[in-house]
Amino acid sequence: MDAVVSRISAANKYVLLDLHWSDGGVWGSHVGQHAMPDDNSVLFWKSVAKRYANNPAVLFDLYNEPHDVTWDVWKNGGAVDERNDDPARGKHLEYHTPGMQALVDTVRATGAKNIVVAGGLDWAYDLRGIVAGSALTERGGNGIMYATHIYPWKKDWDVNVTPAAVKYPVFVGEVGTKPWHEGEPAHENVYTEAWAPDVIKYIGKHNLSWTAWSFHPSANPCLITGWDYAPTEYWGRYVKAALATRKK
Repeated sequence: MDAVVSRISAANKYVLLDLHWSDGGVWGSHVGQHAMPDDNSVLFWKSVAKRYANNPAVLFDLYNEPHDVTWDVWKNGGAVDERNDDPARGKHLEYHTPGMQALVDTVRATGAKNIVVAGGLDWAYDLRGIVAGSALTERGGNGIMYATHIYPWKKDWDVNVTPAAVKYPVFVGEVGTKPWHEGEPAHENVYTEAWAPDVIKYIGKHNLSWTAWSFHPSANPCLITGWDYAPTEYWGRYVKAALATRKK
């Protein structure tokens, strides 16, 4: 990780470090993508924030894709019950989350002033709660951005994202599309060729920062067809064109 941060920093680029998985409050068990960060996530950010404190290239994304809790639990912490979260994980899982505010405070307590990124609810798509009283409190750092992940089945951008973008810095941390194939989740069967240019137009209209997902030939939705970096027709070519026309 040090090598990655050093290389990106030397290139005068940003690197976003995010806590993508956790263990549901049982160290070394239930490792995967959970609804909320657990108490062990505090230990993670104590370590990572201290190590990369005040490196201006490094941003801290507190937890990937929170979902299925109230905005109060999202912000202030509380009990999380993943009984119906993912049947493949077996019996339901209950654990305590410190909430996103506690993770912000953990980062700041290390002396790290790095920009912090906090994803909203509905798998880091819905930002409505941010403008309805659940915005996080900054205590001595360089600011907080709110992340949204936009995929074709995430509807009503002007309801779920735009109001927050008017008032706060919003970062589109994941965005992408691809044709649907038999056997994939039914809710993802909403592909249209118009979606890619439409979402890029939306991002530009609201002057949002964004990172397209995913620069890998087998992690859908793919930007490239292989390691020759040829762009996919359904997504990569639109992103390449958008980046090529950005002002230097």
